Amino acid sequence: MIVLMAAAVIPPLALILYIYRLDSREKEPPALMKALFLGGVLMALPVALAEGVLSWVAGAFAGYRTIYLLLENFIAVALVEEYGKYYILKKRSFDSPYFDYRFDGIVYGTAVSLGFAALENVLFILDGGLVTAIARALTSIPGHCIFGIYMGYYYGRAKSHEVKGDYAAMQTDLSYAVIVPVVLHGLYDFLIASHHTGLFFLYAIILDIVAFRSVVRYAREDRPVGV
Repeated sequence: MIVLMAAAVIPPLALILYIYRLDSREKEPPALMKALFLGGVLMALPVALAEGVLSWVAGAFAGYRTIYLLLENFIAVALVEEYGKYYILKKRSFDSPYFDYRFDGIVYGTAVSLGFAALENVLFILDGGLVTAIARALTSIPGHCIFGIYMGYYYGRAKSHEVKGDYAAMQTDLSYAVIVPVVLHGLYDFLIASHHTGLFFLYAIILDIVAFRSVVRYAREDRPVGV
């Protein structure tokens, strides 16, 4: 049991530490990071309930396989999960006095996303064992981190627009902070569910390379919000 729990929580914590260490301008307070991580953990429970309800609704289209898979993966899973993360992210950090650099949005976004992923990981691994732990450490956990990176990127831009008083641009980027992760997440799950294994691995590899190269660049080019 101890080994399984360690296998479940170490990968998301390692990725949080990686993103946190990229933030070279000004480290975020541990109390805020813990609040965001735990917020993601707790949000996994209501999200699971909402997913169950929407999956049942999507089941009405089970006779139309493509429509069913699109509804199941883009709406019942991706939209519900990413909006749940976004809700916690905005509620816990948007008005924080510590949110003063654009890259902070990425630090916060990945903390919430990987908190969510950590609880999800525990549940999957307790059921599937070490094989599931290895598979998720290579696919699902980096995936949630990537969705958090792009959510945080647009979230940081939105904060910068708010400071400048450009509220229309702020709302646009807040919308992108949900839409972009939903599209990336939905396609990720859709390719798995539709058994396009080759396309899935190609997509996952490209997504990993682009996202993790981009986040290094975002950290290097970081600047205060409003600048």
